[in-house]
Amino acid sequence: MNETLGIAYFVTFGLVVVAFYILWRRLEPKARKKWHPRLMVAGLVVISPFLLTFALAARDPVFLAGFCVTIALAMVTIRQTRVCAACGAVAQARAVFVAASFCSKCGAALTPTRFLGGGS
Repeated sequence: MNETLGIAYFVTFGLVVVAFYILWRRLEPKARKKWHPRLMVAGLVVISPFLLTFALAARDPVFLAGFCVTIALAMVTIRQTRVCAACGAVAQARAVFVAASFCSKCGAALTPTRFLGGGS
């Protein structure tokens, strides 16, 4: 494994985390609802090539299967996470395939965010 690749991974991951944190703190609740899935998919797109490279460099099918499972679980998590348009709180799913219905912070009803297209 190339040591430079490992350093590049951690630097890239750190920059993604800092950029998303700064952007997230500046967004209003409705904008958080709109941008949450887009930001999470963007982070996954930036980080997954590094993870895939590590999995392929190990030359072990278990690591490649682990990569595929990780991507699938990340996509399910992104889909099931809801953001409250009223207060901006993030509500994680309590079960794998069942999204939260109400905000635990303010009690507002939560609706899914459409990833593509207009809408909230």
